[in-house]
Amino acid sequence: MSATPFGSEQPTYSQPPAANTMPAPTMPAAPTAVTASGITDEEKEAIRQGVFGALAYVSQADPGFFAAFFESAAGAKALSAAPATVQQLLAGGLLLPEASSLEEFRAQAVPKLRAAVQIVDAKEPDAGAALRQVVLEAVEAVGAASKGVSGNEQQAIAAIRSALG
Repeated sequence: MSATPFGSEQPTYSQPPAANTMPAPTMPAAPTAVTASGITDEEKEAIRQGVFGALAYVSQADPGFFAAFFESAAGAKALSAAPATVQQLLAGGLLLPEASSLEEFRAQAVPKLRAAVQIVDAKEPDAGAALRQVVLEAVEAVGAASKGVSGNEQQAIAAIRSALG
């Protein structure tokens, strides 16, 4: 033991203390939850990927560092004004893109949105129209958030509008 300036003694080690050798506890896989409408967790994740991907698709169409902040805030504001049924579909934690490149993301964004709309139409038809309206309002807000809607953003919004049907 060695003395400290405060008079207490601290142990000295010739080697660092042994690391915890016990394995980390593991949790059994949770069963897939299903909402009252029959939407599974996996389908909800697909819906979220499609919707949030659509907003990012418009945002990246005319990129800019500060523009990304304005566009993100505009998209969040539009989504927060969504009806409760749509907000329930979009609720969840952090969502990270699954694409490994910008080109891959661009190729996946519109098809993922189309798939998300198909899931909602099949499982919760009343929410389908509301989801379409919310997504369209949100992507238009994203496009207009920084210096107005550019030509590239107009093309992205047109692709999304087409995917929404």
